[in-house]
Amino acid sequence: MKKRVIYFDLLNITASFAVVAMHCNGIVHSFSNTLSWKQSLIVEVAAYWAVPVFFMLSGATLMEYRSKYTTKVFLKKRAEKTLIPFIVWSILALIFKSLTGAIAIKSLSVRELLSMFINCKIENIYWFFIPLFAVYLCIPILACLIRDSYRYVEYMISVGIATMSIAPFLCNVLEIPFNAFMSFPMTGGYVLYVLLGFWLSKTDLSKNKRMLIYLLGIVGVFARYCGTYFLSIRNGELNKLFWGYLNWPALLLSMAVFVWFRYQNWNWLDNNSRLRVAVTEIAGGSFGVYLTHIFIINIVCSVCNVNVSGWKWRTLGVILVYGVSLIIVKILKRIPVIQRIVP
Repeated sequence: MKKRVIYFDLLNITASFAVVAMHCNGIVHSFSNTLSWKQSLIVEVAAYWAVPVFFMLSGATLMEYRSKYTTKVFLKKRAEKTLIPFIVWSILALIFKSLTGAIAIKSLSVRELLSMFINCKIENIYWFFIPLFAVYLCIPILACLIRDSYRYVEYMISVGIATMSIAPFLCNVLEIPFNAFMSFPMTGGYVLYVLLGFWLSKTDLSKNKRMLIYLLGIVGVFARYCGTYFLSIRNGELNKLFWGYLNWPALLLSMAVFVWFRYQNWNWLDNNSRLRVAVTEIAGGSFGVYLTHIFIINIVCSVCNVNVSGWKWRTLGVILVYGVSLIIVKILKRIPVIQRIVP
């Protein structure tokens, strides 16, 4: 059995925790010139790399699948790991929201229900699955390209960043409608992050290059926070000029986080058998935490009448939700059949 890569596991754990932190600081999406909103914006900006890094990890771990199994087996494994959980948890979310009165199932037609599934209107945070499915379908083709030369990857990354991260931002600044046909189609969706994850995991970066990436990541953080803060204050409403997972601030931060985790010396952790097993166990529950934590948030907020603007919920609540979600996932993983919905 191939040894697990320690920094992949640590990225998985930290990213899942960051996702929970963002959702517990959801008040950031409703602008108010208050201390709570400003604090939530810090969390939103600092944790924003989580989703891109999940796609980057897919690139780092799956692009060379041909050395282990066929494309048919690859697609079957991806379907078992993501498609089945998406369907089951969407149904569970539908049942949960119908019981709480958030969705009136009886008033929905079959067509409307199908639309809600496809467009992730049952549970908005499950939007992640749709581009993930598209990415999985692209990987067999991308795997053929990298087999011939990494230069194809470098070319696609360069053009993708220029046309999908920089050009749309500049058009927004100049108040010029961006022509989506200008985007490089081969890095459409989140394929850009898949390629970045693969390239950054395989390319040896000099210390100077790493320092530059870290610096650019910091620039991305300050640009997004300061840009959002001052433009929102000026306009009296949330300004999203610097938002978007494909926007350059998120891209620079995600690259910096990925590179930082890769180049840290984790030998002290990797060589400690107990800690290594613990990290592996926690990392194995990351996907399940993503699937379940929104239920925990809704239940806790409803039952305990939580003040979502309060600092306790936005800090200690993150730890509570993550911990409870992880425990539930570990229990579900021990139940035959049920374990398939928390892979």
